[in-house]
Amino acid sequence: MIHSAYNILVKFIGLFLLNAPITKPKFSAWQRAQKNIQSQWIELPKHSYLFIVASAGEFEQAKPIIQSLKQRDPETKIVVSFYSPSGFELLKSHHLIDFCIYTPYDTPKNMQRFVEALQPKSAIFVKYELWLNLMSELRMQGIPRFMVSAVFSTNHFIGNWYGKPWRKELTAFTDIFVQDEDSQKLLSAINIPSKIAGDTRVDRSLELPKTLYNDELIEDLSQPQLRLIIGSAWPRDMGLFLEIKDWLEKNNIALMIAPHELDEAFLTLLKNQFNAAVYSELTDSSPRHLIIDVIGKLKYLYRYADVAYVGGGFGKGIHNTLEPAAYALPLIFGPNYEKFVEAKHFVKHGGATVIKNTDELKQAIQTLLIHSVRTDVGNAAKAYLDHAKGATEKIVAQIAN
Repeated sequence: MIHSAYNILVKFIGLFLLNAPITKPKFSAWQRAQKNIQSQWIELPKHSYLFIVASAGEFEQAKPIIQSLKQRDPETKIVVSFYSPSGFELLKSHHLIDFCIYTPYDTPKNMQRFVEALQPKSAIFVKYELWLNLMSELRMQGIPRFMVSAVFSTNHFIGNWYGKPWRKELTAFTDIFVQDEDSQKLLSAINIPSKIAGDTRVDRSLELPKTLYNDELIEDLSQPQLRLIIGSAWPRDMGLFLEIKDWLEKNNIALMIAPHELDEAFLTLLKNQFNAAVYSELTDSSPRHLIIDVIGKLKYLYRYADVAYVGGGFGKGIHNTLEPAAYALPLIFGPNYEKFVEAKHFVKHGGATVIKNTDELKQAIQTLLIHSVRTDVGNAAKAYLDHAKGATEKIVAQIAN
């Protein structure tokens, strides 16, 4: 009876709490997608590489690996399973994906049917994805299993009593590639072998400045003393900038604002508060501040900036700092950055400034008005990427072996 209750509890935790960060709308959309999911399995290309990701961010970590696999063999087939509806809808037609599907309900029978239908060549779990019954079924069917760009913190659930089934599966993985030494130490303490390979997003980010990209709309704007780009801006982030709006204008500092979500009400508010132009409506005028309302451009627009502020640091956590660092931009972000390996390095080695309030934001920008300081800070940020590159090559050498 106790054993049965334990199994029920583990299944409940695994399905509803641990597979991915759950929000009600996201889970509801994922749940609705399960109704007809098995009818799609007949179309799955057999003997493909299966990548299990949460959303678009994890796909960015999978992308360099997928590209490398396809370069080695153009006939390679790639199946990507998404948990997040937003990631699925955004990327379901991506040219690197041969078949896109939602990750099925993580029940033993469901995963048995899924794996039998796909018969994957290998399965690659990206960063945080730990679907217990999928891992178990892959093991029982003798499918190689890899985890890439993984991060494990000291409070990770696999270290607790209820994490024992996941520990059993991870111990049997073909290879686990972690981002940093702290993750490796945690896994080692619970007898799970791993290798430090780094983050594949580093390799992807370093390619961005080399990509040919010209934006005449941005290039035709008047040149301020300093152009500051705000990536993944949340209302809390913009509230700080609003408080120093007059100071920004007095010092001829221009903002390029890329909101985290293209909510119409938020865009309108930003437009009015900052007297800003909207990128998609830009004409021949030269506004001081510009709102980027087009998805997919931010990673290329960093080349037109002098400083990058990365949003989210006053919420659940900062967003992508690797992309602006690849352009050797000095970084500024809020206090919630500790779970990101690269962000901790940037702060420790002088590539980023952490701010907690408006005064600190103003001081950080003031310091970066000096060109030589900007150069030194930006170079310190990029130095991390130059040192940490190469994860893709290490991982693909094992997956494609």
